[in-house]
Amino acid sequence: MKRMRGGILELLVWLACGAAAAGWTGSVYQGVYIDAAESNTAAVSGQSPWNSGTGDTAGLWKLRNTFGNEMMLWEANGNTSYLGDCPMLVTTVSGLMPGFQYAVSVVYWNPSGQNIRLLAGLSSGSLSELNTNNGSSRQTGAVDADRYEYEGLIGTVQADGAGTIRVYIDDIANTYRSWYDGLTVRALGASEPNPADEAVDVPGGQNLTLQWAMPTSAANPNQPSPYVSRHYLYLRKNDPNLAGVVPLDVAVTSNPAAQSRTVFVENNAVYYWRVDESIQGSGPNDPNTVRGDVWSFRTTQTIPTFEPPYGSQPSGAAVFVGQQITLTAQAGVSPGQDNAFSYKWYKGPSGVTTNPVLNEAGHIEGATTAQLKIWVQPGDEGYYWCRATNSQGIGNSAAARIVLKKLLAHYTFDGTLNDSAGANHGTMGSPVYTAGISGQALVFDGTQSMSIGTGGYPNGTEGGGLSEGTVSFWINSSVTGAHSFIGSANAADGTMLNIHYSNANAVQLYVRNAASSQMLVQFSSPINLRNGQWHLLTFAWNSGIGQGWIYLDGRLAYTGTSTAVSGFTGWQYPLTVGAFNNGGTPASFYNGAMDDLRVYNYTLTAAEAAQLYVDFVPGATICPTAPGYDFDGDCRVDLADLAEFAVGWMDCGLIPADACRQ
Repeated sequence: MKRMRGGILELLVWLACGAAAAGWTGSVYQGVYIDAAESNTAAVSGQSPWNSGTGDTAGLWKLRNTFGNEMMLWEANGNTSYLGDCPMLVTTVSGLMPGFQYAVSVVYWNPSGQNIRLLAGLSSGSLSELNTNNGSSRQTGAVDADRYEYEGLIGTVQADGAGTIRVYIDDIANTYRSWYDGLTVRALGASEPNPADEAVDVPGGQNLTLQWAMPTSAANPNQPSPYVSRHYLYLRKNDPNLAGVVPLDVAVTSNPAAQSRTVFVENNAVYYWRVDESIQGSGPNDPNTVRGDVWSFRTTQTIPTFEPPYGSQPSGAAVFVGQQITLTAQAGVSPGQDNAFSYKWYKGPSGVTTNPVLNEAGHIEGATTAQLKIWVQPGDEGYYWCRATNSQGIGNSAAARIVLKKLLAHYTFDGTLNDSAGANHGTMGSPVYTAGISGQALVFDGTQSMSIGTGGYPNGTEGGGLSEGTVSFWINSSVTGAHSFIGSANAADGTMLNIHYSNANAVQLYVRNAASSQMLVQFSSPINLRNGQWHLLTFAWNSGIGQGWIYLDGRLAYTGTSTAVSGFTGWQYPLTVGAFNNGGTPASFYNGAMDDLRVYNYTLTAAEAAQLYVDFVPGATICPTAPGYDFDGDCRVDLADLAEFAVGWMDCGLIPADACRQ
């Protein structure tokens, strides 16, 4: 990937690309990329900060020219034999507008399975750590082989009178590898909105004066910035994208802290507004215009709503048949408005009233209250929503989905590729079977794979097992090399699943969403899984919280926390067993036997994972959770534990000793 090198002309073009000023707000980081090069980056101490040769030197940065933006980045401690404390760097960005505030983020790279760390800040005495695991950074979507680009916001800073800012970078002393590539800087325009962002109960049905602050002069902070010619005000109710809005042209006034425009607003609406700054006469769509943040406020709520802060939406859940679930939807209005509500629940998409929910003894209660209780039966899976009514009108909640926890797919491989739990039957050119852990097993020869189609599980549909699920299977192989057990990757977006076994004996679970954010859970197996014996691998995950569990032969071997991901699409290419279907091209073929492949749409517990093993191994026992009073470690509480407890009976460690005799 190659990105634009920052210069004065590019900085002017970039000014139109503003997003949120601080913190991860959900909008993408936008701005101009400034490559950290020898021309703008130096050691704070004045010494030469890098090794001029191609080798590694302890305590010096190395300029690597094999990847990164502009095919060059700064590496510290890239060789474990040459660890040290590299000099602090300062990257100087010039050509900015004096007095303007700029949001600054640091761009760095991280290889798969590692956690690159570095320090960064806007002053040499105040650096904070950026790494891929502490929430300070996120992926940009740029990938180079197995390396992923990350971006971490470090704050906002005002350009000085010369239009310059400085950013400080340091390594973690004596810690393996820091990769620093450059910066993203972005001009900030209008600020301090009034009404405040996300304000509620703003009086509606009347005129309202919108007010904001604008950039100030570097020479006199009480005067407007001479670069700003006028404001462009965008306003629309119930549309955060402000699609198709023609902006209001607002003149600059003398007080930079109190720019304003009066507009009419209605009740029961969320208004979104944005102020863009014209730079030296630039028009609304001119790339030189500084785009502002989108703010919002809610006017007086007279009709029922389930939106916070007035009410609460119902939340769905995954449950077993026979379990009881309660859906709660609380309506609300602004203070002083009619809060005498009547409720009614419906099944189906929100707003569709063709399928009202009816009370049924032993099955459904509360169909006309804010709480709907269902003792779940097989036909209850689906969406549910609530309508609230008062004297002023009606309000509809969002729909909440009840998903049934279940075995989505089961391949016994007993002379067949059929799915005994569903209809996603497998296909394979010439399947060969051998003796399995039970009955027969399917043989993979390193060149063939089994396709279970684009509807195969796990998949990105709701309840389809990709956002939360478990995949379990038995393997028997003596062939070395990296291979995938099951996986597919879309080409049209980032959705991917890959359960993989690396050359280094690492067992890996990759789950990636449509936006290419990736959850990775992996560990090095304590035993050789290619020893010609049967082994059970069970992978369970909840991608929404970035949590994964890997079980080996029924025992929990690893619990991992990674990036939380959500938002998947369906498979573009068939989900493949015995290989990884990479954008329509199967690769990383498995060579060995596989038996009893199961896919669930929920995370199995440790006890459930253990049961999958003992069901196939007569006489095997597993202790997933030791009882609380098991003192001798045999996973049972018996007379032997009582004896252990009795050994210390009446022991006392109080000081003074006399207290023990009281």
